[in-house]
Amino acid sequence: MTFSEKLNVPIIGLVDNMHGLICPHCDKPIDVFGSGGVEKASKDFNVPILARLPIEPKIAEMEDKARWFRTILNIARNGRRISKT
Repeated sequence: MTFSEKLNVPIIGLVDNMHGLICPHCDKPIDVFGSGGVEKASKDFNVPILARLPIEPKIAEMEDKARWFRTILNIARNGRRISKT
């Protein structure tokens, strides 16, 4: 954030990347890295959280097979795993 401010790059919001993991068995979120960091930064810098992107093991699997783009597109269309706050 400070780097962007020094370069006069406007900050429109934050993306919470690797925001937990969706359980493949019950579809409930698993908080892998703890919580509250992005919320604190959002409040401290007075910028909104634009999206929360959970860890998606299928993306890594498809990258290994060079089929990542189609997988990301399908996940985004599904809307279940990539959510807007």
